Amino acid sequence: MYVNKVVFGLLLLTLLLTGCVSEPREIIRVDMRNKENDQYETVKTIMNSDEVTEVKNILNEVKWQDGNWATTRDPAYIIYFFLDQHETEGKQAPSAVYELYVQPNDMMVGILSDSEKYAKLSEEDSQKLMSILTYVDNN
Repeated sequence: MYVNKVVFGLLLLTLLLTGCVSEPREIIRVDMRNKENDQYETVKTIMNSDEVTEVKNILNEVKWQDGNWATTRDPAYIIYFFLDQHETEGKQAPSAVYELYVQPNDMMVGILSDSEKYAKLSEEDSQKLMSILTYVDNN
């Protein structure tokens, strides 16, 4: 009887400890350049793990080139990857930063990474990425 209580207690303790330990969720904060005051404002925070994974897949599959992208324009968007909700509030540095350049007559998005690499997304990937980063669900 005593052994059953000890085993049950250890099992309960194990369940409680594993329930309290959770994987950090990656979060994306999307900042857009305000053309009126030339400042960046947060327009969306993406916490949905499927959307975060889709954005990461697009960025991981792109063909990156070394160096800076020669442009005189400021990025239209800056996206920040964080490992925790509290980090989006400015308490921690982001784990990755990407600048997005959207050309008015071009359907392809240019990207500059914080690791000094640049790329231009395909039209399809540009549309996917921008729909995730800019779509706002008002429900």
